[in-house]
Amino acid sequence: MRNAIRLIVLLGVLWLFLFLVASCAEAQVYTVTDIGPNIYPAGINAKGQVSGSGLCSTCGPNQQALLWSASTGLKDLGGSINNFLGGSAALGLNDLGEVVGTSNSPFSAIPCCDAFLWSSSGKIQDLGAPPGCAAIGVGINDRGEVIGESDPNTLPSNVTCHLFLWNSTSGMQDIGFPAGAFVAGVSGINNAGTAAGGYIRGADFTPRSYIWTSLGGFRDLGIPQSEAAGINNKGHVVGRYNVACVFCDSGHAFLWDRQHGVRDLGTLPGQAFSYSWALNVHDQVVGFSGPYAFLWTKTTGMLNLNDLIDSSSGWQLYFAAGINAKGQIVGRGLLNGEEHGFLLTLKQE
Repeated sequence: MRNAIRLIVLLGVLWLFLFLVASCAEAQVYTVTDIGPNIYPAGINAKGQVSGSGLCSTCGPNQQALLWSASTGLKDLGGSINNFLGGSAALGLNDLGEVVGTSNSPFSAIPCCDAFLWSSSGKIQDLGAPPGCAAIGVGINDRGEVIGESDPNTLPSNVTCHLFLWNSTSGMQDIGFPAGAFVAGVSGINNAGTAAGGYIRGADFTPRSYIWTSLGGFRDLGIPQSEAAGINNKGHVVGRYNVACVFCDSGHAFLWDRQHGVRDLGTLPGQAFSYSWALNVHDQVVGFSGPYAFLWTKTTGMLNLNDLIDSSSGWQLYFAAGINAKGQIVGRGLLNGEEHGFLLTLKQE
């Protein structure tokens, strides 16, 4: 019965979301919450908690890993609370409120950097790093599995650093690279344990996208010149493809699933490129196109998020980093010309 009630509520929220966006594309659909100046949100969970990094009044001189919620405001996960952390950054979080990222640690032979796991109890765990490497915890699922990447902590280096999976039973496990990869990164992991990411193919130095599972290993998605940026609990993947080069502002946002393959999400009017960064379980996709943050749905196509907020608010939203099942969106923008983090919430009529 509880599951049925949850399903009814969730479907109601989804219907309201689609109705508002489809019928009010030029009206105020979202309210904007200011998360703070110089804050860089990375993701949002079902509770509306936001992981990120930045400077805050209690953070000291260094950028720190942060967790924000409407009830607590900004919480410093490093610096003043866990003094073994110097500068730090929070990236992934799960629906239990557990957060992963990277930090400076005096317990490491070289101060930068170890992956960390922060629990909702306030305890922080140093996950370490492979020998000679710096480690970054990128994503965590509700089973507590952490996916991450590592890079040599000194250059030049003869150490090979790979992607890793961490869990409380086996610790940090090297999962290698996709076949033929010169270098690889990872974007996240879903509750089924499927990870997604991108790599540079050594044969021609072109970017490629993959998914990974513990049983099947790496699978190239067959998307030309692509970079996967996010994965949801249905195993659907977003990113950009047909990029001219790895660091170029080029290519189009895509949505991929096993049944339909790759879907080009296009660009905002007048823009030459787009990049889809995250998606929720409803395949609602967020990212950026040119200098504007966007929302894409199967019903509406790509919408400029700046057209869905109060035009007199002083905000210019340029990057959307995450979206949860309720349709709440986090990202970065300019508030009266100053860099701020934001949270968008569907306006209640």
